[in-house]
Amino acid sequence: MEQNTNEYGKIFSLSDVVHLFGEVKTSFPVNSKELLTLCSKTDSVIMFGVENATLFIAGKGRNVLQPVGGTLFPEFIMRVFQILKVEELLKLGNSEITEIELRDEVLDLKNGEFILELGTPCPPYCD
Repeated sequence: MEQNTNEYGKIFSLSDVVHLFGEVKTSFPVNSKELLTLCSKTDSVIMFGVENATLFIAGKGRNVLQPVGGTLFPEFIMRVFQILKVEELLKLGNSEITEIELRDEVLDLKNGEFILELGTPCPPYCD
C-alpha cells in the first residue's frame, strides 16, 4: 500500500470533543470489522460523507466503496482520513461498532471512548 505523507485526522478523547466540536446531530453505525475491510480496498486514505441521509464511504480517487453502486457528484464534499489513523482509532477504542457522526460543521468517527476528527475536505484535498 502506498503511504501518504499528509496527516489527515487527529484522535481525541471523547470528553474533549463536545467542548471542541459540539453535540452529535446524526450518527451512522458501521461494524468496525467491515470498516477495516473497506480500508483494505483502498490506498492510504478513506473518506466519508452524508448526502440525503445516506452515508457514503469512498477510497482514494473518490472511488465509492459504500453504498455499492453509489455515485458521488464532483461538488459533494467528503472528509478524508488517513487509513493509519482509522486503524489506530479502532485499536484504541476496541469497540465492535464505529459511529460516523455529524456535528454542527464536522464529520467524525467514534469508536469506544475516542474520536477521530479533523479530516480534510475533498474537494479540494482528495488524496
